Amino acid sequence: MSIRNVRIIFLKEMLETLRDKRTLMVMVLGPVLIYPILILAFSQMATMQEARLRRHKTTVYVYEKKEWPEIRQALANDPDLELVKTEQPRPTRDEDVVVQFDSRTPKEGEREFPKITVAYRQTNVHSERGKERVVAALERYARTVTSRTVDLTKDERYLYPLILEEDNLSSRSEQVRTILAMSLPMILVLMTIAGAMYPAIDTTAGEKERGTIETILASPAGRNEIVYGKFLSVFVICVATGLLNLAAMSLTFIHVLRAFSEPILPATSILLVLVSLLPLAVLFSALMMAVSTYARTFREAQNYVTPVYLLCLIPAMVSVQRGFELNDFLCLVPVINMSLFFREVMEGVYNLRHILLVFVSTSVYAAVALRAAIKLFHDENALFSLEKPFALFVRRRFLKAKSFPSLGEALFAAAVIFVLYYFVSSLFVDSSGDPAWFFWGTMLSQWFAMALPVILFARYLKLNARQTFRLQGFRPLHILGTLLLFLGGFFILVEIAFLQKDLFPLPEQLGKEFSSGVGAGGFLPVVLALALTPAICEELFFRGFILSGMNRFSPAARILMNGVLFGAYHVFLFKMLSTAFLGIVISFLVVYSGSIFPGMLFHFINNFLILAIGRYSRETTEFFKELFGRVGFGEDVALWLEQEAHVPWPVLVASAAVLIVGAILILRFRFRVVQSPGGDIAEDAGGDACATAETASREAKNAEEID
Repeated sequence: MSIRNVRIIFLKEMLETLRDKRTLMVMVLGPVLIYPILILAFSQMATMQEARLRRHKTTVYVYEKKEWPEIRQALANDPDLELVKTEQPRPTRDEDVVVQFDSRTPKEGEREFPKITVAYRQTNVHSERGKERVVAALERYARTVTSRTVDLTKDERYLYPLILEEDNLSSRSEQVRTILAMSLPMILVLMTIAGAMYPAIDTTAGEKERGTIETILASPAGRNEIVYGKFLSVFVICVATGLLNLAAMSLTFIHVLRAFSEPILPATSILLVLVSLLPLAVLFSALMMAVSTYARTFREAQNYVTPVYLLCLIPAMVSVQRGFELNDFLCLVPVINMSLFFREVMEGVYNLRHILLVFVSTSVYAAVALRAAIKLFHDENALFSLEKPFALFVRRRFLKAKSFPSLGEALFAAAVIFVLYYFVSSLFVDSSGDPAWFFWGTMLSQWFAMALPVILFARYLKLNARQTFRLQGFRPLHILGTLLLFLGGFFILVEIAFLQKDLFPLPEQLGKEFSSGVGAGGFLPVVLALALTPAICEELFFRGFILSGMNRFSPAARILMNGVLFGAYHVFLFKMLSTAFLGIVISFLVVYSGSIFPGMLFHFINNFLILAIGRYSRETTEFFKELFGRVGFGEDVALWLEQEAHVPWPVLVASAAVLIVGAILILRFRFRVVQSPGGDIAEDAGGDACATAETASREAKNAEEID
């Protein structure tokens, strides 16, 4: 064997890999971006699930064969337990706990000891958590009694003051079914994704690499027909893979669990899982085809679809989390709905409403993904990778000045700054427990990890800063429209926060730390860090650079996508919906006002009011009480602001009316939009014809230079 030949082949392969800069960027940036998302998602899911379980109060049914008032009082003192007297020794609902009071005399002539039997179902997370609460309360009682009667520091011998027994009412088959219902859905979802991955890559990137894609496109078949044919092949293979996995798992479990007298998984459950695999296979087949279409080679496509696979891992693992139950909202969340639906039917629960919602929502997502794949096959730039090389792969001296970043450049900046901000904020904010340092660290993180990088990136790309960041003038009426949008949207935002509280509860510890931090720190640093700094830095990034990069889309699509991205960027699930709504409103304001400054004003006022409520809650509540007391809602204001009650529908209707008036005002006096010859969009900053002509002329000149 020649070492020289091995070295030459090695250097040749390494050189080819390093030359493929798009693949190299995905290989490097993908894991760096994905792993923070995975860690944040898993940690928040666990934290919120724990908060949800803590909020669930346990109903304890007390069955007294013999009365023990002290023990009953010890249980009643626990705020998480609600005692109800019963004559039944077993719980009637799966989530309940029955505590039976009895007595036992160890030897003749000795005193009686209380015997406590806790009956629960291990297969129900609320019942098991209730049992743990009951046992903890009894342990506290035992320690109290022992400390009163025995001096533990003198190593005295003592008897435990009660006899405690746990009675698990779940049968062995029920326990096995619960374990299978938690693990099998995740396996089915992941195997369905894997079944669609490689056929989708082969029919798209594989065709390009083999050089046969041109032959197919030159055939009499239309583009839609080609996509449908390829999609059907991927779908059939994906379904076959899912069926083989389901059959293999079923046969395995039948063989292993044949000792049980009753069936572990009912035939109805297996049939429903089988049918529900169809829309799931459609979704993943279309999604993988859409992603793989961008790739030029099989290896490049593998690098593209791997992050998608890892991101699907998060919702697929929801079924493993105990306590997560399928509801109307989760029925609409892709992948999570199927994962929890599989678990629900495997547990023998057949909810017609959930079945319809899951099937309809997954079918809609599948249709959207298939439509995206068809559209990409009609796009020659995406199909044959004819788009201009990415700016970072071109020397700056060869770059030409332009008004806006491309969509790829905007998304690249979003990914890089997310990773940078994640690590830099952890470095600044977590380095000290001092509340004052938390606010200064937050401010430094936003300036140095968000605003500064995006400004430098725009300068590197030779972008027109005024156009990219929308640093343009605005009309005085835009300020009035901004105030109306804020006044109309505030209580809608409060209602959204209340609704999402049930889905994604705020961890109590985090809420206490925020309130104490706002109260402990000086008000000026708090406002600078949490109101003014985000209003500048986040707006420059999202409503400046990112929104400009979305100019190829319609205004409605830009507003929606930017708002959703803004909500996703605030990685805390318990405020993601409200933040997305806030982002949509601000994006609407910036798009139709043509200036970033009204968006900054809206953002600042919103954050400032939230801080004022947190720091001066009593004064703020009194102000709103007096304001709404005139219409009969004054006493409920505190509950709204603390997100403990719904905002009344008359207030929501009035808020929506004010919001619509503000939107109409912005639309009525919106900037005129001019399409330049180069394809860029020039927005008139002043509304007069001269400014419009000047802007259009400048855009045309820039377009000619670029061409």
